[in-house]
Amino acid sequence: LTGGSTHFNATNLPKPASMDIVSKIDRSRSKEAEEDAERRRKEEQAKILEAIERERDRFEQEKKLAEEREARRREHERKLEIQRKL
Repeated sequence: LTGGSTHFNATNLPKPASMDIVSKIDRSRSKEAEEDAERRRKEEQAKILEAIERERDRFEQEKKLAEEREARRREHERKLEIQRKL
């Protein structure tokens, strides 16, 4: 025996076609799972952003109403002050 190795080396053997198919299916399923996870993450992020936007809108509306109430209160006090002077 001269030259090369005489021991059995399974890494040098070609993979059966069925192994390639299984490997492709596994990779495909893995990719689908990753895409589903990414889609769910983006949907959840969109829901959070929508909730933040609703909260911001609600805050702005409350702020506007408070400013209007304060303006009415000041106007009422101004009118009372004018009446006292008369």
